Amino acid sequence: MKELSRLGLGINTKKSEVITVEQEEILWSKGLLGESNPQQLLDTLLFLFGLHFALRAAQEHRNLRFGMNTQLSVKYDLEGKKYLQYIEDVSKTNQGGLDYRKVSPKMTRAYENSNPLRCPVRLYEKYIALRPKNGTVDAFYLRPKKMPCSDVWYCDSPVGIHTIQSTVKRLCQSAGIIGNFSNHSLRATAATRLYQAGVDEQLITEKTGHRSNAVRAYKRTSDAQQASMISVTSLLSIVIPRSYILNEFVASSFLAIAIHRFYKLIMLYYEGEDNFLNEMKNEKIQLNRPPFARCCFMCPKINVTRYCTLIDLLLCFGEFRVVPNL
Repeated sequence: MKELSRLGLGINTKKSEVITVEQEEILWSKGLLGESNPQQLLDTLLFLFGLHFALRAAQEHRNLRFGMNTQLSVKYDLEGKKYLQYIEDVSKTNQGGLDYRKVSPKMTRAYENSNPLRCPVRLYEKYIALRPKNGTVDAFYLRPKKMPCSDVWYCDSPVGIHTIQSTVKRLCQSAGIIGNFSNHSLRATAATRLYQAGVDEQLITEKTGHRSNAVRAYKRTSDAQQASMISVTSLLSIVIPRSYILNEFVASSFLAIAIHRFYKLIMLYYEGEDNFLNEMKNEKIQLNRPPFARCCFMCPKINVTRYCTLIDLLLCFGEFRVVPNL
């Protein structure tokens, strides 16, 4: 395994990609999501449930039930706002039994929104009204009828798990959206959008049902965030004139250490600006040890002695000088 990794094999894992807001808009605008026919409504509910409830891949969709023992229910909060509540029973992190008796089940909501055409609560109620009136199947997702009636759009038989599993991939391919998209993309999209909106990590874990910091695996950065990170790191411009350098190894080492530590800490910026600034102030580069022991670090803005911090580097905007300590 180590030899394969050294050769670069198996390093890049194939993750389900996040669906951007622009890509979701394409699905709506092209009529792949909506409520005008049985298949479209079914696909839309699966998409919205995966997004609002952060369901795992296909199995948690397949486990959704209808009837007395359903995990879904329409409720009102104390302010009178209507919402659809999902309570999980069995999942990857809560498999039931004695070992999980102290684990609280995931409970999350999807509120009614201002756009009725994309409202998960209204679309859920419409779907329920179009199921068979005397159906015997308790599976939530039912197969669309080939010739639907005005009041019954679905057969009294469940959608197969493989059909459910391929839904998001099929929708994206039909829309011409290129990438590795699957039902799990909806879960990743939910967590990523919450992170990017600045929602507290504890609230995100309540939405996703994670029991540890594994939720951070879904903390995908957007193109805008990547661009902003590059603009910040570009401030780390340490000018080291060749005529002043005693040893090129000293200069390259200084740059390597500074950039490595700064890049490591820049990711803290997305966890909270206060944590980021505190770490920047505390992270120090020792200047009285090799390979810097024989050099003098000069800067007009700060007094550089035994060490400098990464926040010092940013404040100086490229005015550091490394000169021989002759």
